[in-house]
Amino acid sequence: MLRILDAGCGDGINLIWLEKTCTRLQLTFELTGMDYNTLRLERASANVPKARIVATALDATPFPAGAFDLVLCNHVLEHIQDDVSALKELRRIMVPESLLILGVPNEGCLMAGLRNNILQRSILKTTDHVQRYNKKRLTVSLHQAALQPIAMHTSGFFVPHLRLAQWLGRYQLGRRLTTSLGKIMPGQAAELTVICTPQR
Repeated sequence: MLRILDAGCGDGINLIWLEKTCTRLQLTFELTGMDYNTLRLERASANVPKARIVATALDATPFPAGAFDLVLCNHVLEHIQDDVSALKELRRIMVPESLLILGVPNEGCLMAGLRNNILQRSILKTTDHVQRYNKKRLTVSLHQAALQPIAMHTSGFFVPHLRLAQWLGRYQLGRRLTTSLGKIMPGQAAELTVICTPQR
């Protein structure tokens, strides 16, 4: 049985996708979603009734060591002050041969700095992001938590103004443009996705 955890599942959007994918692949699986926000967990439970839903913080979960074969943590880590402790906890609950798929915004890049410090300084007053990752910064945190990156992917382009990013995203030509810019300048991508495994 494949034991899968969505760490920071929110409303369960990723759990829906995981359930459909595992079912389509005819896998035997068990889904668990966890989050600290009980209102969002109620929605997740309604969206994916077969999943086990647990209210817990990421840095101190109730799960035993080696509880999961696959962990997804998508757009969660940037909200956590002590990211290394959270990553160490994820490592603890993973089996040695398991995979962690981690997604974060690339807010440590030049384009994000341009947005946050010059073009849209108001974002710094409203965001709850406490980490500003780029590829190097994320890799350092992973190594400190004894997690070994085996693949890292970038996607999109970090458009340095939210309204412009939304406008471009509405049109196929705009989406093609940002995809192309992200491929030309991967250091200025909007998203970082890393696949890693526990170090031995």
